[in-house]
Parts: sequence; C-alpha cells; structure tokens
Amino acid sequence: MFGTYKIKLKIHPLFVVLGVLVIFIGNASVFFIYTFVALIHECGHAFCASKMGYNLNKIVLMPYGAVVKGDTDGISVKDDIILSVSGPLLNFLTAIVFVAVWWFFPLTYPYTDIAAYASLSVGFLNLLPFYPLDGGRVLYRFLSFKLSNKTSLTLCRVLSCAFAFALLIAFIFMEKSINTASMMLFGVFTVVGAFTAERQNYQKINFSTQRALERGIEVKRVAVNDNTKIKKLLSFLQNDKYVQFDVYVGGKMQKSISQDELYGIFEKADIYDEIGKYL
Repeated sequence: MFGTYKIKLKIHPLFVVLGVLVIFIGNASVFFIYTFVALIHECGHAFCASKMGYNLNKIVLMPYGAVVKGDTDGISVKDDIILSVSGPLLNFLTAIVFVAVWWFFPLTYPYTDIAAYASLSVGFLNLLPFYPLDGGRVLYRFLSFKLSNKTSLTLCRVLSCAFAFALLIAFIFMEKSINTASMMLFGVFTVVGAFTAERQNYQKINFSTQRALERGIEVKRVAVNDNTKIKKLLSFLQNDKYVQFDVYVGGKMQKSISQDELYGIFEKADIYDEIGKYL
C-alpha cells in the first residue's frame, strides 16, 4: 500500500443481524473466522488495486461478504475484471497455504480446518455469476460490451433475484436445517446487495514521500522503455524506497524521472498512457 491514506471499515446493519443470529445458534467461532476470511478477500482487491494505481478508501462488511468502494471511472474492462477476481484468488491461495501446512505439520489440522474450508467457500461463492458478488461484477462487465450499463445492471439484478428464488424453493422442499436456512438467507442478502451495493470504489494513489525523506530511505533505480505504461511504473513503487525511473528510447537513456516527477505526471495522466508521452 502506498502513501498515508486510510481505509475506513464500515459494518452494514444486516451484517450485525446475521452475526447475532449465527452467534445465537452457537456458531460464534465460525462467524468470526468467516469475517476474517472476508477481510482477507478484500485485501486481495486492495493489493491488486494498488498495483494498478488505485487505493481502497472504504471496506464495508455485508451479509454476503465485504464490499470495497471508490471511483473506477476510466478503468479498462480487463483491469476491472482482474480486480474482481483478485479477491477469490487470494482466498484460494490462502486455502492452499493451509493444506501445505497440514502436509508438513499434521497436528495443526484441527485448529485450521475451518479457516481453510472457509477460504475455499468464500472464494467459490464470490465467483458465482450473481451481482454484487465478484462473479456477478465480471458478468456485468462482459454484458456491457454489447449492452448499455443500465441494461446490463438490470439483467444482473434479475439473475440475482432468480438465484434467490431458487434457493427459497430449495428451502421449502428440502429438509429444514441450519444449512438450508443459511442458503436461503444468503440468497436474500444477495438480492438486497444487488439493489443497494454501490460501485467498487478506488482512488488514485498518493505516494507522497515527505515523511519518508525526513527519516531517509533507499533509492531504487528502474529502467523502462518509453512505451511503458504509467500503470506499470506505479507497480514499482514501494513504501520503503524512493524510485528513480530511467526512460530509454531506442536503446538509449532519454530521461530520468524521479518518483515526485512521476506523481506530477500521474495527476494529469491516464494510467494507460505511455510514459514517453510525458518526456
């Protein structure tokens, strides 16, 4: 993460209701583990966003998971899709780490099995094509290729309602249990989220180095071509280093750009612009 910005954490009232219900039936530990896994999921989005030149400014805990907020105007469909799947991918990576730990330290299984299964389930659930889940956001972006944003969103919401209705029918005809009740609640909360969730929200990063320079930091030099995109340059920035970019044109060093100079360019540039445009 870059700069000195802060991420605000907000808890939706329905999340509190769900937590009280789960704790009431005696599954407090499961609830807190899934909450932790949901936050890890959002860390995946946050890390990916920072590498693309955006920060998160708010995380909202919702009954179906967590939501990030900001302004993604101008971001490409490809990068928006990458941002959407980054959360589930981190969940899968976390589950793999747990399995690796079991392999080397089998005695840890009883203490980490719920967290591993929670990571897998959160990852897979978020890939379902129902808005506002990550899979639904990906579907929304694909539909936007052919349809207007409003029509695409409407279709995604209709699909989410159909999903919730199917879960309700399953609850009615299946044997009543905590699992089927949880499925129904998940469907209800997904519909609520589909009509109330705001757009994913990121802000352009602010990599001010004033405080870092006061205490002294290491200088890092990076060589790039003039056709390297601003987005790629941003991925080299680090909290504990001051980056100097040497821009080459035709194999010869054309100009050296400091991190602060890049910040000045970034204020007026699109992240998909080539750095050569601003030499």
